[in-house]
Amino acid sequence: MMRASYRQGCALSAFIVVIVCGLLGLSAAAGFADGSYSSPEATHLVLHEGEEARPDDDVGAGLQDRVLECDVVVVGGGSAGTSAALAAARSGAKTVLIQSRGVLGGNASSESKLHMVGADKEGGRGHLMKTEAREGGIVEEYTLKNAVDNGQRSHSIFDLILYDMFRTEPNVQLILNAWVVAANKTPAKGDTPGTVTEIIAENQESQLRYVIKGKVFIDATGDGRLGAEAGVPYIIGRESQKEYNETLAEPEQDAETMGSSLAFVARNHSQPMKFEPPSWAIRYSEEDFRYRPIKSGDLMYGYWWIEVAWPFHTIRQNEEIRDTLMEVVLGTWDYIKNSGNFPEAENLALEWLEWWPCK
Repeated sequence: MMRASYRQGCALSAFIVVIVCGLLGLSAAAGFADGSYSSPEATHLVLHEGEEARPDDDVGAGLQDRVLECDVVVVGGGSAGTSAALAAARSGAKTVLIQSRGVLGGNASSESKLHMVGADKEGGRGHLMKTEAREGGIVEEYTLKNAVDNGQRSHSIFDLILYDMFRTEPNVQLILNAWVVAANKTPAKGDTPGTVTEIIAENQESQLRYVIKGKVFIDATGDGRLGAEAGVPYIIGRESQKEYNETLAEPEQDAETMGSSLAFVARNHSQPMKFEPPSWAIRYSEEDFRYRPIKSGDLMYGYWWIEVAWPFHTIRQNEEIRDTLMEVVLGTWDYIKNSGNFPEAENLALEWLEWWPCK
């Protein structure tokens, strides 16, 4: 459900994998039957009925099929999906991880540059919180690895660290830049729904269509794309108090969701840097920030509270949300640079803009 939090999704996915691997009788020593699953030989060309064989370099012929068989299929390569896939692979399960982007990490990748913040919180947490509150499991593992191998805190190097963990894990096959477009199920029997047996993912850059057969399928896409293709029941918004007997819930169900955000990074230069906003950027005044004032010492990276949801649908209207967010982000930067309220911003210039609305 869309209400589930980022952290809950990560913990739940990893928990599901542990349970599933136990049910399948998969141990850490099981490994692959042929020992070559993560090599190119693990995929093979499948021809449709009546289709003639064609050379692999005949890209003008359209998408070619690749069939994979595994135990666990994980869709989505954010913190939840990467943790789930590694947990499954280390338990001895043949695992395939499908990621729609070119990098792993989701919101924590170089595409969004959001550091993972969960159990350890942030800000003035005091000595005990700094030393005792830690992340757990695989998230903690690659967080510590990032601290050791990425002292410069480069987001691209964090991408590389995650990528390396999958390149060196023998029980998992990583498929990047591929979107799940369909799920095939066994026929329903009476009130018993069908079971997913395979999913189809497409990589338009490689012109490949992956047909991936598995025993267990985990949706870690964030928006429930695999579940939607499989016809899984879902809700969008907030449940009413009576739905689960939650006294703190809304009296009636509604369609409200968390919104999407775009971030920016600024850089300090040795000379004054001008900024001329686009004509479509929103013009802000100090009054517009009365409930969320911008602090003088917090101008280099912003801002998690720039968020857009209502009246947009956060899935179907993602393009409109991005355009609106860009108007807000550049309008906010225009206010910082040109309002006269932040003289310390004179030498600042935008270094990076996020283009993928994260949520």
